[in-house]
Amino acid sequence: MYADKLKNFGIDGVGDNDVCISNEVAIRYIKKNYENPRVFVLGTPALIENFKARGIEIDEENPNLMVLGFDTTLSYDRLNRFCQFVRDGVDYIGVNADLNCPMEGGKFIPDCGSIARLVESSTGRFPEFFGKPSPYTLKFIVDKTGLKEEEIAFVGDRLYTDIALGKSFGVTSVLVLSGETTEDGREIVVLTLWIGTGRDQANVIKSLIDSGELGDITIYRRRHGLSEGPPPRRRQQQGHGHDGRHQGEREGLGRRKLRDRVSDQDSRQTGL
Repeated sequence: MYADKLKNFGIDGVGDNDVCISNEVAIRYIKKNYENPRVFVLGTPALIENFKARGIEIDEENPNLMVLGFDTTLSYDRLNRFCQFVRDGVDYIGVNADLNCPMEGGKFIPDCGSIARLVESSTGRFPEFFGKPSPYTLKFIVDKTGLKEEEIAFVGDRLYTDIALGKSFGVTSVLVLSGETTEDGREIVVLTLWIGTGRDQANVIKSLIDSGELGDITIYRRRHGLSEGPPPRRRQQQGHGHDGRHQGEREGLGRRKLRDRVSDQDSRQTGL
C-alpha cells in the first residue's frame, strides 16, 4: 500500500519489503513476547487485517493484549469495550504516538496519540508506543536493513517522534515543514534544535537566521527568556570529540543506548 503511494508520487524502485511501518514493529514485539496472543485491536479494518495476516488471533471477547492504533472508524461501543479491558488491567500497547494526521488543504484529524489520551482520561493508563521515537523502531530498521545507526537518517514532520528518535540515539534526523510542524512554528523549531546542540549544527542554524530565511526569532527568544545564541562549545581535547569522549567510544554510544533501552523495555511488564 505505502509502496504504491510512493510510486504515485513519482518515487520508483520502492517495494513492500523496503517499507517499515510501526504496525510491523508492534507485531514483532507481540510474536516475541506472547506465546498465544489474543489481541483486541482498536484500529481501522486495514490495521486489523494486517495483524490477522501475520498470524495474530483477534479476540474482542477474552483478549490478553490490547493494541491501540489509528482508527478513523472509531465507534463509542468499541471504544467503551476497549476501555473496560484496559481498566481491568489487560496488557496494553500503542502503535504510534502521533497526535494528528495531516490531510490535504492543511487540515488535521486526530491520530493514535490523541486517542490514547482519550483512553487515559477514562482508564488512567497510557500505552507504550512502538512507532517513533521508540527504540524498537530503530532496532527493527537496523535488523531489517543490516545498516548501522550512523548510516540511517529519519526524515519527518514531528519534533516529538521523528526528531526525538534521532536525538535520543545519535541518529541523523531531518525535519520537514510539510505536516504537523509547519512554517508558522519555525521559531519554536529553530529554538528546539538550537537548545539541543552546541556543535556545528548551531552554526548552520545561525547562518540561516542571519540570512533571514527563518525569520526574526529575537522577540520570541526574549519573551521566553532564552539565550541569544547557541551554548558555548566545549574545549576539544586532542584525540577526543566535542563532548570529550574518544572517537570510538562516542560512535558506539548510540548503539549502546539503543541496546540498553530495548533491553530495559523488554524486561518491563507491558501493562502499566
